[in-house]
Amino acid sequence: MDPIALGLIAAAAAIVALGWWLYRRKVVAAELAAGTWSSVPGTIHEASVREDVTWDAQNERVSELIPVVRYAYSANGREYEGDRAFLSRAKFDSDAAAKAWQGTCKPGPATVWFDPADPAKSVLQIDRPSKGGLFVAGVFAVILVGVALAL
Repeated sequence: MDPIALGLIAAAAAIVALGWWLYRRKVVAAELAAGTWSSVPGTIHEASVREDVTWDAQNERVSELIPVVRYAYSANGREYEGDRAFLSRAKFDSDAAAKAWQGTCKPGPATVWFDPADPAKSVLQIDRPSKGGLFVAGVFAVILVGVALAL
């Protein structure tokens, strides 16, 4: 087999391995948090969705929907403030997901999850990571293997 083709197959394997490792790292963090983090009553002061707009290389509009949240809670006798909505993600996958979250997350009472080892670390929802990055890594790997086999 051509050395270039072998290199492409090796790169495909590396991409899949990296994607899998990153995904598993996030899953383990979510599972650990779900098993060890504590929940306490808190108060949401602000909950909204911010749209970040950028332009890609083809001068097309790219929009990202980011949760904006600010909440207060007490842990171990101290007062804290937090600004993370989710443990595993920083933006919404779709407009529908952003609207659904905004419909359920409103200022007022809420449950806050915090890390007992570091009570300043907190989130409103311990979520599992998306498999989107793993899917993209798999697509790139298939493309590289296809190109390698065509050589």
